[in-house]
Amino acid sequence: MKKLSDKQFYVTFISLFLVLNLLNGLVVSLPIFNPELNLYKFTFQSFFMSLLGDLGFLLMLLGIILIGSRHKRSVLLNLTIVSVILSGIVFALKIYSFYYGTAFSFFNIRTFSNHNPDLGRQLTIFLWKNLFIMGQWIAVIPAIIMIILNVSVYKHRRFMTPNPFTYSSDVREKISYDYITVFKFFLTGLCLYSFSTFTFQYKVEANHNNYIVEDLEAIQNMGVYTYLSNDLLGYLTSSDEKIIDTDSKNFEQAQLYLDESQKENPISFYGHTTNNSEAIFENKTLIMIQLESFNTFLINLIVENPNTGETYEITPFINSLANNSQNLYYYNFFSNIGVGKTSDAEFAALTGIFPDGNIVTYYDYIHEDYETLPKLFSAKGYETYALRGSNMNFYRREEVYAQLGFNPDHLVSEESLIAEGKLDLSINSHKMNGWINDNIIYDKLVEFVDAEQKQFIFSLSTILHSPFMEHEVITGMNGWTEFIPGQIGRYLDYARFTDDALKGLFEKLEEKGVLDDIVFIIYGDHKSDMSIREHTKLIVEAKDLLYNQKISHNVPLIITSKNTDLSAYNASTSLVRGQSDIKRTVVNLFGLDAKYTFGVDILTTDKTITYVPLTMDVFTDDFHLNYRGREVDNPTITEEKISQFIAAFDRFKTLNDLILHNNFFGESDNET
Repeated sequence: MKKLSDKQFYVTFISLFLVLNLLNGLVVSLPIFNPELNLYKFTFQSFFMSLLGDLGFLLMLLGIILIGSRHKRSVLLNLTIVSVILSGIVFALKIYSFYYGTAFSFFNIRTFSNHNPDLGRQLTIFLWKNLFIMGQWIAVIPAIIMIILNVSVYKHRRFMTPNPFTYSSDVREKISYDYITVFKFFLTGLCLYSFSTFTFQYKVEANHNNYIVEDLEAIQNMGVYTYLSNDLLGYLTSSDEKIIDTDSKNFEQAQLYLDESQKENPISFYGHTTNNSEAIFENKTLIMIQLESFNTFLINLIVENPNTGETYEITPFINSLANNSQNLYYYNFFSNIGVGKTSDAEFAALTGIFPDGNIVTYYDYIHEDYETLPKLFSAKGYETYALRGSNMNFYRREEVYAQLGFNPDHLVSEESLIAEGKLDLSINSHKMNGWINDNIIYDKLVEFVDAEQKQFIFSLSTILHSPFMEHEVITGMNGWTEFIPGQIGRYLDYARFTDDALKGLFEKLEEKGVLDDIVFIIYGDHKSDMSIREHTKLIVEAKDLLYNQKISHNVPLIITSKNTDLSAYNASTSLVRGQSDIKRTVVNLFGLDAKYTFGVDILTTDKTITYVPLTMDVFTDDFHLNYRGREVDNPTITEEKISQFIAAFDRFKTLNDLILHNNFFGESDNET
């Protein structure tokens, strides 16, 4: 680099700043750098506009630095600092998208306020490790190059001129240029930035289904820097009050949608009248257990040692429930999570409403006007309980559970268990990798069960949560450890621990003599956050993104009650169902008096669709659609049919999101 004159070096440095950071923005939005992320279908127009937007942003930064710096060395140092910051932002966005499967928004910044230091530390290590394994270190290349060039400036004493008053020292070379020219430079950047922003806004407004706008779509059309700066500005200037959609047509359609849900047999997504099952469990106790990160592929999974031929069953107890012909096991059941993941799964199950995908529901869209399962059970004289293996403030659950209708005196958390002396944080097996041992939660659940009361008990299992770190009472204790190494092997270890804990719960309830009068609804909450690389160690087909997304969001649902034969409903077990269908099903099975009926009754043979708001995977009985990429796994589905389906789905999601965002059920709680 010394062969270049100072002038050539200066121009080269500035050019590299623009080019490297411009290209680095593509690391967030191009498929080649995001093989595990559902991206919107690539178009040259969106690609070109994103480049223009980011180039405009970088030109504005360059203009500000040039105007604000007195010396050329200061210019290069400031450009290096900015490059380091931008590279850090891109890398952080990669971490976020790898974990959540979608784009970051400042409106979700409160997600990081969840207090769980152990989990935070482990996830950070896990995510950084996986990103480097997957080659995502490319995001820091611009920072490294700029740092090296900046070191070269000082090493070769560039941009130094002799001091006119002494012969022994030099001074830094001052900048002399036309500030009007520099201002034009900044103005050009502002024009490009604005053009990209307004073009995307026009595109959104031109779409008749403009209510569905995802952050990931904005990034791919505006550019990562343009999107983030717009998002930050929107976040800083937004009001705490929820703004009702101003499109009167959408508003009227949402009200009609809500009116339809108040009918006894509302119309399904396909336009058919839906049916209801009978109240076969009226006055029985319901224990609803949401299994953390439990995927359907774990059920009946048997792994074989290639050296010895010895086989191992991963979840024998849950398998026994799924394979019992008197129980109902739904293997085409899917999660309905958004950015809130576990908390969004709870919300969908308890209300029948889908999260919107972009915003954590428990932070922004919780109020006391929802019709929920705990409220409906309470109205029938039931005692309601909620148990979880985290601290009191994780996802604000102490407040949210009370607002959703659970008895505030029956909320179990880390703090309440410590106060009762049931949890000792100094004991390694009580709290593992940031979560309370499921066995401790289940012991408290057993304590709650009272045969003389009608009870609705909602419990979260938490141990099977990524990143599946080594632990002395969980990992390395099963025969598959030696031939299934790495994260997927530890995931199986944690799954066995979850299975054993659930088995222990059933045995303790049996010993207490209360099992006969209890109905269990057991379902998974969301994906395991396993990479394609790990999945393919067990399932070769997972190398295909569409297939991998399907098995990732496919979670089991099991309905069981001792001495109750449910085989008459077996015809429904192969049909697509989702967490948002649980509320209607429970209402019917337990004879609750509900005003709103969302989804379908799972035990009927009514057909429906379900979707994952987080990644926009849509599931039907005929195909799995990657909404963003417009891809389906059924080759017989034509492009015309895909377009027709997407138009219907857009309307369906728009109406769901409108009633969620604008609280059609009552007055908004401004405090949340």
